[in-house]
Amino acid sequence: MRTIINLADDQVRRLAEVCRREGVSRDEAIRRAVADYLDARCLREREDAFGLWRDRRIDGLEYERRKRREWSVRPSALVSTTNPIGQLAADRTR
Repeated sequence: MRTIINLADDQVRRLAEVCRREGVSRDEAIRRAVADYLDARCLREREDAFGLWRDRRIDGLEYERRKRREWSVRPSALVSTTNPIGQLAADRTR
């Protein structure tokens, strides 16, 4: 894909120096810079996820186990038979 970008004069000068030293075209240098930027951004996003549970009173594994126990409960056990709508739902599961 072709794109047009605006760079400050200083950036153009510094980019030209990098290209000369590394023996690459301006296109290749910019592609590498974009790839490095995106890699660093993705890494930072993954690192930001670590420690999300540190301020919780329950650890993540225990939370997961509780949620999985909820999934193993039969739907009829969750229906209230004192509520007319719940009674209809209970009748359908029988």
